[in-house]
Amino acid sequence: MKEAKRLELLSGTVVSASETNDGTEVTYSSKGDKVKVQHIVNCTGPFGDIARTGNELLRNLYKKGWLGADEFGLGVRTGKSGEIITQSGEILHKIYAIGPLRKAAEWESTAMREIVAQANSLAVEIISEHPDMDELLNSLKSLSPENRNTLHIRNIISRIKPEAFNYSGLLPETTDKEYKRVTLLKEPIECTIIYWPPGSRSAIHNHDGYEGLVVVLDGNIQESEYVFADNILREKKSDFYGKGSILREKLNTIHRISNNNSLRPAVSLHIYTPAPKNFGGTEIYDEVKLKKAVLSDKAKIISWNIQEDGFKKIEENAFAFEPLLEFMI
Repeated sequence: MKEAKRLELLSGTVVSASETNDGTEVTYSSKGDKVKVQHIVNCTGPFGDIARTGNELLRNLYKKGWLGADEFGLGVRTGKSGEIITQSGEILHKIYAIGPLRKAAEWESTAMREIVAQANSLAVEIISEHPDMDELLNSLKSLSPENRNTLHIRNIISRIKPEAFNYSGLLPETTDKEYKRVTLLKEPIECTIIYWPPGSRSAIHNHDGYEGLVVVLDGNIQESEYVFADNILREKKSDFYGKGSILREKLNTIHRISNNNSLRPAVSLHIYTPAPKNFGGTEIYDEVKLKKAVLSDKAKIISWNIQEDGFKKIEENAFAFEPLLEFMI
């Protein structure tokens, strides 16, 4: 084709293209070289700017906020396995992208080799049955009644290391700022995964009749402990925990767990013994409005932002609050 002068190879960067009466004139390279052509073929893959895409499916998903466009217009925002990240920053663990849509994160994502590798990796992740999590749950279920305490549970956690689990398929879908619970085991010991959206936190609450361990699976969380006496709620201490950290929720303690990161979610695994039947009887505190409430057995999470039937009793001006004093030297 080159000998017949049907093919000419030119090197340079395309600067502009404009229509003419007999085709298109393309300006390339920094010197302003020009060439007239009849057809232009885009070999960079599908159009990546989903904010201006002509694909009806992608356009509708983008308008609804389900797809987040990357800042360079190369594709959509995705997680490490191709999980879609919405415009609000939420990771959708049940919607994935492969191929050119992942150019923003991986760049080399248009050739068949990369697409096949992504598809194979995604298939393995989707069909995974979480064997490590099953091992943890079976170990907890097999504990004899006399060994259902935080000492023996900690030994199991140290051996199995749940922070390395593939738990992405177990996380709940959420579009609000309230934390979400997914209970994996209810009896004889409760085992629950909690997803903490950016900036979310529990209400200050007590653990009446049960204790537990918390393993940070991803992100960072803060635990603040309190004491309540003589109608005064005092903040006792506050500590931060990163991935792989284990914290103990003591019997009858009063505390709060928070994800103070405004951009990144956190995930934690909570194991309680003996397993609480529900949140009925749990006392929660509002240190700003000085309110105290007792939750009913219909409460799904420990929060003030629940339906009215989630409360058994609410007291106004119920206590005074003394925050933790921090000194800087």
